[in-house]
Amino acid sequence: FSANFEDAEKVMAELKASKDSLLVREDRVRAMQAELDIKGKNLAEVQAALRRNDSITNALRKAVSDALMGFEGKGLTVHMKDGKVYVSLEEKLLFASGKWDVSKDGTSALKDLAKVLEKNPDINVLIEGHTDNVPLNSQNQVSDNWDLSVMRATSIVKILLANGKINPTRL
Repeated sequence: FSANFEDAEKVMAELKASKDSLLVREDRVRAMQAELDIKGKNLAEVQAALRRNDSITNALRKAVSDALMGFEGKGLTVHMKDGKVYVSLEEKLLFASGKWDVSKDGTSALKDLAKVLEKNPDINVLIEGHTDNVPLNSQNQVSDNWDLSVMRATSIVKILLANGKINPTRL
């Protein structure tokens, strides 16, 4: 009879150990579930923020497109890529070959763009100056197409700043 009692105590001890182990595992599962719930909530917030950002970017693209509609097809394109709005103004709209003075139509387009930028103060703008592949043969302030591209970009910045209340650090 004492052997059965010892066996029963041993089985009871094993059951208690198993129960304790199960309780520890349940606590870990609950903690993991709580962590997953938090991560799920964070993911939902990030997805909502991305949707808002996409919506804002689309609205900006539309505002820019609407403001510059008269110039599309005449050397201006507006498109979205990687969550950014790209406005491309072709050389023919802005500059004569080898020059950095902005044309009348180009100035008009940039004035319209400046108004959009003024209304969207959280938007930063990267301005790039480009040139054609025609070598310069001038005795001007520029020695090559590299210098010309800098002068062109600077001309654009000056027109935008002169025609809108835009913080220069945004450009």
